[in-house]
Amino acid sequence: MSFLLKKFSDGKPGDLGRLNQNKCLGLSEMGDRIATFWHGFVATWHYRCRYCPTLPDCLEMTLSLTVTDSADPADVEAIGRELTAFNDADVGPSGRRPVVVLVRDEAGTLKAGVSGYTAWGWLYVQWLFVAHDLRGQQMAARMLTAAEDEARRRGCHGAFIDTFNPAAETAYRRQGYE
Repeated sequence: MSFLLKKFSDGKPGDLGRLNQNKCLGLSEMGDRIATFWHGFVATWHYRCRYCPTLPDCLEMTLSLTVTDSADPADVEAIGRELTAFNDADVGPSGRRPVVVLVRDEAGTLKAGVSGYTAWGWLYVQWLFVAHDLRGQQMAARMLTAAEDEARRRGCHGAFIDTFNPAAETAYRRQGYE
């Protein structure tokens, strides 16, 4: 998978160039465990940490981990709500707004489209689709330009897109993504 960025201007690189990583130091000597997982951000679980005022010295907790392809929509909504609240408190409100570019034929059939959002001064392109009969006609470039122009109007300074398709990556690089 490739992750590509496009900087709109030579202006400031944005306020999210850092990741806050809160560390709990000085775990007690007996029975403490710390588990760290890395996937872009750090998530740490602490047990019996004597330096975290929010955790009692004799914390006992039973956790269950579930992997599913049919999560309760309320659980998925709660994840988004909790993450949004954390990010808002950590780096400020995102100002997240959807951006959608649609291409339809004369019959109104959707032939191509871009779906994404703007947040924290960036355009995040989530999906880009071009029907087979429109490929090779610079449709992706035109749609990306339209989405980027809207992002600039919203004050964005860069764009993010990812792909696992080598042909799409080539097209995105032609569009200025690196």
